Amino acid sequence: KLSTDQTHTTYTAKTANTLNSLLPEDLDPQLAKLAKNEQGVSRTVDGVILIVNPEDYFSKVLPSTTVLSANGTYTNNVLPYPIQIIQSSAIATGKAVLGVGKKYFMGLGASGQAGRIEFSDEYKFIEHKRYYKTYLYGNGRPMDNNAFLVLDISKLKPAYLKVEQVTNTTTGA
Repeated sequence: KLSTDQTHTTYTAKTANTLNSLLPEDLDPQLAKLAKNEQGVSRTVDGVILIVNPEDYFSKVLPSTTVLSANGTYTNNVLPYPIQIIQSSAIATGKAVLGVGKKYFMGLGASGQAGRIEFSDEYKFIEHKRYYKTYLYGNGRPMDNNAFLVLDISKLKPAYLKVEQVTNTTTGA
């Protein structure tokens, strides 16, 4: 959420939605929130990304997306919807960001004359070293406020292969 006064622009953090498992009954309602833009108009949701801290990936997300199958092998990336999982140390532990990747704009710009690389022979002349410098500026933001959600994954449960025993109620004579 954006707040602007005469001299400052500030953004308040989004409230984190709790996600206890990556099963359809928990994940699908979060994905459904992405299906409307900030004006409430429905949109197609594809190219979904989940950004998590590397520590959380190995301690929470990997156990939630990996199951030991009936034949004794592990199957990973088991999710009810195709989601690209990205590790980023910029995300706090216990949190995750779920969103539509194509709804994020990233702009880059260079300094000076189209990013010209400058060099100097004056500094460290005695050691026969040349120093180079250039500047690159970047800024990114979601294209609408409903394109990304913050999730609380601190209590994310591991996945297990569910085996259900069905009793045959028909009797054969």
